[in-house]
Amino acid sequence: MRFPEHFRKAVSLGSEAFYVGASWPSVRDSHWEILLKARAVENQAYVFGVNRIGKDPYASYAGGSCIISPKGEVLASAFDKEMVISAEVNPEEVREWRKEFPVLVEGISSKKNELFGYTDTFKLINFEGDSSLIGEIVKVKVIDAKTWSLDGEIVK
Repeated sequence: MRFPEHFRKAVSLGSEAFYVGASWPSVRDSHWEILLKARAVENQAYVFGVNRIGKDPYASYAGGSCIISPKGEVLASAFDKEMVISAEVNPEEVREWRKEFPVLVEGISSKKNELFGYTDTFKLINFEGDSSLIGEIVKVKVIDAKTWSLDGEIVK
């Protein structure tokens, strides 16, 4: 879970949800939920985090199993209890959120996405248009926070 590039790679292959099984020790339990939320938000995907409870000769484990929405909301949590949790999830919510807030266009240059009106090259991770462009390096014009356009030029 501490290696976000693995999650991003899975998103580039079409993932909309992640299962994270762990033996996360109590000594770092504050990191558990923070990192689960981070993976959900940065990948705009559901995250199902399952952590053990109890002790072994090496550590104690605080649980904290939970389900996180693509927006980072905790939909269900077992807290520090051993229990079954559930929540309704909708893959269409992932697709709509990615369309509404397209942060999965990964910038290659050092220019920042917040600067509007420039054209730069990007590798497309997720694109609602021509899916054959996913993984291609393209020229993108950023118009404002929610609007950008491909100028049709694929850069190799």
